[in-house]
Amino acid sequence: MLARRLSLMALLSSIFVLAGGIVSSSGRFQPSKDLSPHSALSSYRLGQELQLSPSGNGERYQPAVAYNHRQHEYLAVWHNTWPDGRRDIYARRVSDSGQVLTWFAVATGLGPGGDGKSRLQPTVAYNAANDEYLVVWMLEASANVYEIWGRLVAWNGGSMGPEFQIIQWANRSFWTPRVAWNSYRNEYMVIWNAFDTSGGLPGVANDVAGYRVSASGVVQYPGSPIIITDSDSPHQADLVYNVAMDEYFIVWVRVYSAVPPGTGNDIYGARLTWAGSVVTPPGAIAIYSLEKDQNAPAVATNEQDRYMVVWEHAYTGTDRDIYGREYNADGSPVGSYFTIASWTEDTTAPDIAANGSSKEWLAVWQQALGGGTGYAIKGFRWGSTVNTYYFDVANYAFWENESPAVAADIPGYLVVYEGDSSTTNRHIFGRMWWPEAVYLPLALHNAP
Repeated sequence: MLARRLSLMALLSSIFVLAGGIVSSSGRFQPSKDLSPHSALSSYRLGQELQLSPSGNGERYQPAVAYNHRQHEYLAVWHNTWPDGRRDIYARRVSDSGQVLTWFAVATGLGPGGDGKSRLQPTVAYNAANDEYLVVWMLEASANVYEIWGRLVAWNGGSMGPEFQIIQWANRSFWTPRVAWNSYRNEYMVIWNAFDTSGGLPGVANDVAGYRVSASGVVQYPGSPIIITDSDSPHQADLVYNVAMDEYFIVWVRVYSAVPPGTGNDIYGARLTWAGSVVTPPGAIAIYSLEKDQNAPAVATNEQDRYMVVWEHAYTGTDRDIYGREYNADGSPVGSYFTIASWTEDTTAPDIAANGSSKEWLAVWQQALGGGTGYAIKGFRWGSTVNTYYFDVANYAFWENESPAVAADIPGYLVVYEGDSSTTNRHIFGRMWWPEAVYLPLALHNAP
């Protein structure tokens, strides 16, 4: 396996910002900033790269992450794919100072039916009232047909509730779940993309729907899912909860029959009451409904008066950019959409987090390296009261770094992602990032 060891030099360099850049824990020099025309000079600290998934056979995919402000740590989750093709869910705790803590299995083994069904694509939300997490995933009921399941997990993984089914339905397959915790009512909202399989597999996107789930893991009104939208084959949904509004903001992709083909995917959103009703007005919100394909939306909130949506924009068939748009809490836009990342290299798979205390946003994405040698993980930080700049999270020419996810504490963030090379297993890595770090000089005193 290609070594990513932390030398003394790299350790010191990960602590102190150097002029013009930093040296990562892998020993690679990375520039401190890519200055755009609206950027300001600033300094930050990028922690060492952390391998979060334990060593062993298998490949690791699709990380997600949540922050626990009571214990001052994060929980990263992902799925393992074993040599026999079976997939299951694992987790790792990471302190907000960047210390790797314990790992544990969330859902593995024979499964709830004793038949060894695969579990994949986990998502996670933290419940501060109960100091625990709800982890949600897809479970393969049969080939290419999925149900949504979940499990309550204590903050340290020391105890777990039973695995429980959230949704299954005849002639439906459910994909890419998302979960948010309602801190005012101490309950969860779980959403998914439903595909109609009556005409064959893998099915056709049919609706974006969800269930409220109690803090004890009980699905509310089972058999009557909340249909958020069923217009124009909606899919690729994401959501966030805003405690100031006691509402959710949902985003998704809407498909149109466009000419020429491949130019019809748009980004839509909606405010959702705590009970699951779309707030009308404004009803469905056209976030980006113009030319070319839009995909992979993600949304964050400052939990006060704003939401931020990011997504992929197909500049050409082989060159995608990252766009964004800000919204007030009432669903009205704060100006037009804007470009976050636009290079000749393909930029895809964005995620977004907010730090409401300083009115800042942090977007991360995967970016193709020149010459088709792999992918890097990039970041962009901006806001009304902060310095604005780009930075590298993981930029290795011989590695595939993909599928980033990000969560925020105050003032830092943890970015998690897949890391792979031609000679290693694919693992889940993480890296802490702190904006505008202030360092005190080291003073040595002789004893009197």
